[in-house]
Amino acid sequence: MVSDGRYQPVRTFILILSACLLSAAGKPDGQDGKALPHQIQPKAIDEKAEKAREPLPSSTTNTNTPSRHDQPCPTGRDDRDSDLCAQWKAADAAKSAADAAWWIGGAGVLIGALTLLTAIAAAAYARGAARHTKEGATQAKRASDAAEEALTHSQNASRTDLRAWVNIKAVLIDYKRTKDFAHFSIEVSLSNLGKTPALDVEISHQIHARESIVINNGSLPEIVPFPHAMPPLMPNEESRQTFGLRITNQEINRAIQTAAKSRCAVMAVIDLVVYYHLTFDEPDTSKRMTSIRYTIHPDIDPQQFPNAWRQIGLEWIDEQNRSVGQLTFAQDKSAPTYLT
Repeated sequence: MVSDGRYQPVRTFILILSACLLSAAGKPDGQDGKALPHQIQPKAIDEKAEKAREPLPSSTTNTNTPSRHDQPCPTGRDDRDSDLCAQWKAADAAKSAADAAWWIGGAGVLIGALTLLTAIAAAAYARGAARHTKEGATQAKRASDAAEEALTHSQNASRTDLRAWVNIKAVLIDYKRTKDFAHFSIEVSLSNLGKTPALDVEISHQIHARESIVINNGSLPEIVPFPHAMPPLMPNEESRQTFGLRITNQEINRAIQTAAKSRCAVMAVIDLVVYYHLTFDEPDTSKRMTSIRYTIHPDIDPQQFPNAWRQIGLEWIDEQNRSVGQLTFAQDKSAPTYLT
């Protein structure tokens, strides 16, 4: 029988497997050099039991004695070979860190509280300082206003004491009756009673024929459109000037008719007004003013001679031959005098 080469590898595998099985099954119990449990002799068992009863080495039997790695370390001494010492040191360090953190936190809280209190105190102080500053500013303003008022008052008092005061006086120097007018000549004296000059001096005058019962009406003397310019008046200086005044027949007849109805006399009324500037005045300041009123009437006492007063008082201003000596020229003190 010729073998087929295709089955040669299969046969080889089978043969090797068979040889391995026979080798394993061919050794009897105990032939591998090791005794089985039921083959151990009693003597060997006794030796093992004796060894088990022997005490363990000192490193294993004395469990209460710590090794070097387990020994603690006193305070202030380090043992870098002891695990327990390292753990204690770590615990001490953690406790110290915790204590330090607590103290630092407490100090932070205390500092924060002190800072808050300081801020509150600073705010209160700033508020009080602001209030006192405001009160001080108010007091300073009041003091400044009072000082300014006192200064103004002092300046006004000083100016009042030093300013110019112009006084007026007049005298009747002539009277003449013509066909159409009643002529009066007066001499006016202006004097400066102050301590500084009177500047831009001007004088105005008016004359009227009026019934005697209305001469004291208290009205402001009338102002002529073009007052007469006068020279400046130095302190304690006097200036004189003569003025001619006249009353028309028309005005005289009207005054006589009104006085006859009222059973009174006729008077000639002269109003004089002086205007001037002070040395303290600004250019646009209104001028100061002084005024006075004079009356002219027959030289007869109306209380002693009432009938003569009414008769002559109506006719005197229309008579051609009456002289200055027969007339009374006097200041009307009941009329207001303006002095500004």
